[in-house]
Amino acid sequence: PYHLCYLYDMGLTPCMPYTLMDNKLRESLPSDEKIKEIVERVFGDLPDDEKRLLAEWISLCEADQPTFKHLSMDIEVLSPVATRVPSPSKARDKIGTIAFVGSDGRREVYLLRTPKLGEVSNTDIYEVKVYDDEAEMLRDAFEVIRQYPVLATFNGDDFDLPYLRHRAEVLKIPKEQIPITLGKEGASLRHGVHIDLYKFFMNRSIQVYAFDNKYREHTLEAVAQAILGKGKIAIEKPIGELSGEELARYCFQDALLVHELLTMDNELVLKLLVVLSRISRMPIEDVCRHGVSGWIKSLLYFEHRRRGYLIPRHDELIEEKGVTSTRAIIEGKKYRGAIVVEPVPGVHFDVTVLDFSSLYPSVLKEWNLSYETTRCPHPECKDNIVPETSHWICRRRRGIQSEVIGCLRDIRVRWYKPKSSDKSLPESQRRWYGVVQRALKVFLNAAYGVFGFEDFPLYCPPVAESTAAIARYAFKKTVEKAMELGIQVLYGDTDSLFIKTSDETLINELVSWV
Repeated sequence: PYHLCYLYDMGLTPCMPYTLMDNKLRESLPSDEKIKEIVERVFGDLPDDEKRLLAEWISLCEADQPTFKHLSMDIEVLSPVATRVPSPSKARDKIGTIAFVGSDGRREVYLLRTPKLGEVSNTDIYEVKVYDDEAEMLRDAFEVIRQYPVLATFNGDDFDLPYLRHRAEVLKIPKEQIPITLGKEGASLRHGVHIDLYKFFMNRSIQVYAFDNKYREHTLEAVAQAILGKGKIAIEKPIGELSGEELARYCFQDALLVHELLTMDNELVLKLLVVLSRISRMPIEDVCRHGVSGWIKSLLYFEHRRRGYLIPRHDELIEEKGVTSTRAIIEGKKYRGAIVVEPVPGVHFDVTVLDFSSLYPSVLKEWNLSYETTRCPHPECKDNIVPETSHWICRRRRGIQSEVIGCLRDIRVRWYKPKSSDKSLPESQRRWYGVVQRALKVFLNAAYGVFGFEDFPLYCPPVAESTAAIARYAFKKTVEKAMELGIQVLYGDTDSLFIKTSDETLINELVSWV
């Protein structure tokens, strides 16, 4: 897309603070002294070129966190047929209510007067405004939206905003008065950012790595109950049959849930979106609408453009490097994956669990795995064979994927993860470190798999296959070493080993050996 190309070519990072100096945008970064002190203290054992890259990434993550003025919104449509879902593209049915919850304290519900409205008055929680004219209600709603740079919805891309836009057109409201624009990927604002939390929480990586699988379904009710401990207001009759008071309360509760999901735990979701946006080099709207493979693609494309590299075509990569050399155990897979050690039956006590820290990202870094370094054209590199495969790895140059993911892995493991649990720090600072380490975890856990995903633009099966093969090799060698030391191996899977021994020195010896 053009807007991403513009960001890449101009070297602009979304969600970073900038100052305008001499008609040029300049990033407002932390002081060089602060970043240099962190790098030397935490990463002093690494080569100078890696320190330089680490300093860039830490500066990006440590830059000031922006504070957004934001608005959460929900609408309800009065469908005359209870079993018919209103069509956003046709927008034939009247909008009965619009609820707003703002970060500045706004708590409002706009209601359209209907025969079933009844008496409606303000409550201690929100103000109610009743309209006789639907077009006037929409114009006032659009004016409210224009006052906020960020608008949050739940499924607003596919319903709320398209319905508002098309309903306004049906009511002959001039297009220049409608702040909503519609595109192929969703709905946006002319002068603002739209965050669709439905798409954000539906992202599998967010669900698993950021929220530890707390929710299983992706409805507002399911997500809110799992994360906030409360949900929507239960109703026993169709929307069109509710009284004005019932409709206002129902709609406002939905808008309030969106607001609380956005602001819970000191605005965790907003901060997470900011960090993901900075790392991926994608605007927040794109981060919400794309999966982690899209984030990694954007990050790698940015790195290509910054270095002046040509980005290979998908068909070129397939033709040059679309081969695998191991047989998958699981049907449907293209290559062999992780290894599992069969469990020893019985009940076991005093078991020690050993876990490889960021195993796959570590493999990418240490073995220099990237699409351009795997099966490189240099004859002198062809003896640098990946265990259990026919692939070889380049010795002459550092791969982009290896370099970028290696840096992200190091700053998460060595800096952000320890800091997120450092009780000597203020709680607010620990939370920020927790947000960053979660964001990095989301990237790292998908970093190798995307190269085995056929729709990924830089699809390169030997990279994914080599990563899995090296991880298996390291895991098997660790199991063999444990047995050699007389340690009983009870179970193992992918990157975790369950062992048992009464001699703690043997465990320390095994860890040191690894």
